[in-house]
Amino acid sequence: MCKWSVVVVLLSLSSIVMGDDNTLPDSCANGSGFVVMGNNGTEYCQSKKGMNWWTAIGWCQSIGKKLVEYPMDCQCVGVKCPTKMLACPNFKGDYADYVWTATPAGSNTSYIIYPAGGSISNPDRTRKSAALCK
Repeated sequence: MCKWSVVVVLLSLSSIVMGDDNTLPDSCANGSGFVVMGNNGTEYCQSKKGMNWWTAIGWCQSIGKKLVEYPMDCQCVGVKCPTKMLACPNFKGDYADYVWTATPAGSNTSYIIYPAGGSISNPDRTRKSAALCK
């Protein structure tokens, strides 16, 4: 086998092995996040890695966005939305990470939401959870 064939085979194998991270059509933040579609039709970016609350705010800012707000961004209006707001229907989905949210100005409370189960909690801000940005 000539050396050019070996190079082509190696390049082909590397694109297959690395394809999952590099070719996802739903990536955002240069691949360090993935797109989450809210039930309200808005596109959000969720980090792939967990981080504390302050880092989550900074991560969103670094990609030109801001952390979603609770309860405002949890509300959902439209065909895909339930008639009553239970937990966080805008982000109710199949992904399973807890995500940080910001709160209205002047509030000292931070929340995480669990979109797959719909739960909301108020943990210590040092907890590692994903960032969800808009």
